[in-house]
Amino acid sequence: MGIRSGSTCADPVFGEQKKPLWDPFATLEIINPARGSFTCVGHAPSKRRRCQNPIARHNRDAASNILDSIAQASANSKALESKLRELARVSLCLAYHQNQVDTVVAQWQWKIRSMCPHPLEEAQPDSCEMERQEREREALEWLRHWAQQIHEVLKRQQKERQDKERQEKERQEQERQEQERQEKERQEQERQEKERQEKERQEKEQQEREQKAREQETRNERLRRSAQQLREERERKAREEAEKERKEWDQAWENYVKRWNDFKGKVSTSPSPVLLRTSPVAEAKSTTENPREAIPWPVKSGRQKDLTASNVESFFRMAPTKANSPGITFKMMQAESLKWHPDKITGLFRGTTPTDADRMIINMICKVVIRLRAEARDRRSS
Repeated sequence: MGIRSGSTCADPVFGEQKKPLWDPFATLEIINPARGSFTCVGHAPSKRRRCQNPIARHNRDAASNILDSIAQASANSKALESKLRELARVSLCLAYHQNQVDTVVAQWQWKIRSMCPHPLEEAQPDSCEMERQEREREALEWLRHWAQQIHEVLKRQQKERQDKERQEKERQEQERQEQERQEKERQEQERQEKERQEKERQEKEQQEREQKAREQETRNERLRRSAQQLREERERKAREEAEKERKEWDQAWENYVKRWNDFKGKVSTSPSPVLLRTSPVAEAKSTTENPREAIPWPVKSGRQKDLTASNVESFFRMAPTKANSPGITFKMMQAESLKWHPDKITGLFRGTTPTDADRMIINMICKVVIRLRAEARDRRSS
């Protein structure tokens, strides 16, 4: 996975393996327990969990080096915060959570403080650490000695080079002047060429920007037209559906009124062509064996089997086409309450003794009508 837990680090001078002072790998919870691998340490609010985006190989390697480095330092070190920030930057995915560096560092610092209850106490170096520091001092002293020797050699070489330069100064002066003249001419030519190329580049970039702007505007216009067409199509379909439903309710109400007139033995004054094609009289004649089918029930289908309180309420709210004011609605519901009053049940079931189920249906219709009548009365009074 490109990262190690609990590893030891080599001494920077003698290559000696050094035991870590604490385990930042486990303390900082670098491995995602949900995935069992090194994923982004950021928090994904939309998922309410740790981000599961993978970390690039080079960032995993960098994180491993940082963990090895801070493992050698005291967990209470004041210089630890900069290392934690560097670790957070390479442990957060570039796509979404680079803005959580401060939050992750704060969480890690809290975990470290929980691990080390006395942050002001610095860990004391052990005997191995003292020996390593002594070897480092000896190595540095040896390096300083050789640096001094190299400095003296370089100083002698510089003096010899300066002597040769003074000897050749007169000869080189003329060559230098000629070279300066040629160099000025060359620089002038290069300047003019660069100006020409820069001008061409700027003109080309300007043309490309204008072309891209025109293409983008064309795409945007196509998208706007497409969106407008889709919106208009949806609105048209919605209007058609509403109009179709309205016509269905209008037809249901006309059928209801016509069937009531026929049921009472009256003749309809203005039957529509649709009513002639779906004659309620013919339907009543065809159902003489079951008088309940002849009753004009207040539902959209007009059938007894569709009778429910919600269907009856929807019928009286949607079907009446002339109930365009609370006063008219109240009068209409008043008339309907007289039609469906339980005292009228004998007249509805002509020649048939109503059953308990029939009485429950009539009571249900009557309750819905009375409630709608009360609502219309309240609206009329307000």
